Amino acid sequence: MSAPHVAAALREHLPPTAKLLLVALANIVDPSTDTCCPTADAMADVCGVTRLTILQTIKKLEAANLVLVKRRSGYPSSYRLLLGGTR
Repeated sequence: MSAPHVAAALREHLPPTAKLLLVALANIVDPSTDTCCPTADAMADVCGVTRLTILQTIKKLEAANLVLVKRRSGYPSSYRLLLGGTR
């Protein structure tokens, strides 16, 4: 867990599902790289929503410049959190 990342995610003004997903990602991020690689299914389970909702919400977080997504064929995507005040 990265407490600074979680705190920064909680400060963001977002709709509930987007905030929950951002906090969930911040909770598992590697603080030395600001990245994590969970599956959409794992995040759906953690957040209590569908896989489709996770994929739609990731796109919204990406459009808001809060997450940089590196999509990898055959592997879970890599998510780099772009949160201020985490260093």
